[in-house]
Order: sequence, then structure tokens, then C-alpha cells
Amino acid sequence: MAIKYKALSQVTLICKHFEETVDFYVNKVGLDKKRDIVDGEGNVVATDVCFANGQILHLCRGEYPSERNEMNRSFIHMCFQLDDYLEGNRDIIRRGTTVYNSRTAKGYPIEDPDVLRKGVCGCFNSFIKDPDGNDIELQMYTMDSKQLL
Repeated sequence: MAIKYKALSQVTLICKHFEETVDFYVNKVGLDKKRDIVDGEGNVVATDVCFANGQILHLCRGEYPSERNEMNRSFIHMCFQLDDYLEGNRDIIRRGTTVYNSRTAKGYPIEDPDVLRKGVCGCFNSFIKDPDGNDIELQMYTMDSKQLL
């Protein structure tokens, strides 16, 4: 069975000039601001802006390069929304790609592709890495998915 991708769910960028970048995407590009994400002290650490059909550009406050990103660029990872999370993981493993439980800089390979793993956002998710070292999230929404709130 072939993998059935539903959409590009999100792209995450680290933003050195966070406020200016949020302003650019919301006020210059015209994307809708969906939500600010705050830390335990009430500081905005990220902002989600939306494309059509709920696709998200996830803007994170930060400096780069970081330990997860050895090149001087802001790209962190992209996310593919799967129609069937378990079948997608099984198919990718069958094709010879290692699937990880979280971004590959800190994750470990998934031994059993038939186990559902819910991430902090409430989605079932896992990660793969492309040949250039970019992390790609594989995701399926659940009723608890923060993206649907």
C-alpha cells in the first residue's frame, strides 16, 4: 500500500528577528495569526500563522545556528500530515528509512512501527531525516491536536 499524504501540515522557522518576522508574515504577506505559544513565564516563544486549509508556518523565537542546525539557516523541519499514521510509518520503514520518535538530533529509532506515539501537540507523530539532514515530521491529527483548536 502506498503512503497517502493529506497535506503539508507545517513548516517551522527559527527567527532571529522574531517580532519583525511575525509582522512580515501577518501584515505584509497576509497570513492569519492563529496563536501565540507562551512559556511558563508568559513569554511568547513562538507564533503560528496559517495558510489555506489550516496549514501552519510555525515561527519560533531563537538564534541560529543551533546544535540541531549546523548550517547558518533558519529552517528546522517540515511536517507531512498522514492519512494513516501507522501505515505511513510501516511503509517508510519498508522503504529503508529510519523513523525516529522525535527530531533526530535527540530522538531514537522507532523499533515497533505499530505503536502510536502522541507528541506534545496532541498529534501522533514521528520523524525522518532527508539526505541533507533536514528533519521531516510525519503527523496525524487526533481529537486532542492543538492544531485543531
